[in-house]
Amino acid sequence: MSPTPSDRPDLSGIELLSSLPAPIRADYENASRLETFRAGSEIIASHDESDDVIFVIDGQVRIVDMSAAGRDISFEILDPGSVVGELAAIDGKGRSAAVKAETNVTVALIPGPRFKDLVTHHPSVSDAMLTRLAAMLRRSTERIMELSSLGARNRVHAELIRLATLSEDGRTAIIQPMPVHADIASRVSTTRESVARSMGELLREGVVSKTDGGLKINDYRALEQMVRDLLP
Repeated sequence: MSPTPSDRPDLSGIELLSSLPAPIRADYENASRLETFRAGSEIIASHDESDDVIFVIDGQVRIVDMSAAGRDISFEILDPGSVVGELAAIDGKGRSAAVKAETNVTVALIPGPRFKDLVTHHPSVSDAMLTRLAAMLRRSTERIMELSSLGARNRVHAELIRLATLSEDGRTAIIQPMPVHADIASRVSTTRESVARSMGELLREGVVSKTDGGLKINDYRALEQMVRDLLP
């Protein structure tokens, strides 16, 4: 039996599917199931053999893994409209990382074969998927370069640049909400204490300042140059 309109996921807000006509999108909504998770709960376990692809309808999810020392490594926080879990659907292998609910979250899960059908038969979705995978590869290459070339202080700088929303004139930027030291430490492979020291230095130097619930980068180009000067 097909889902009723009340329990069928609404995928109109999913960026990857924005080019699909509504009737075609409805077919994939019918093939998906709607689920909710409380903040902190695990949606997908690392190395799990499932192949469902997750569309984030409401709330945020975090992509994490665990180091050999047992420390959580945080890769990314995804907002509504995002997609996660597509790698397992594409290559049929186990999950490369875990997905956890950062907030209370509503997601739609579509079986891997139906997702492959979606990508295979709709060129606009295929193009969007290729663009997404290319961006993921570029970010991974960037992070590998930073980890091999930069000290902890400058890796913190690089992460602030990634998190920032640049102003129209390109001189300043805003990070909203205020970045959590533990999150930054997890992403750049350092300690919370090291992040706190780096942030304290930037505040004292006036490169950044605290705003209402966020962080302002007062001289975006200067912060960017601190990183560029040390990269090969």
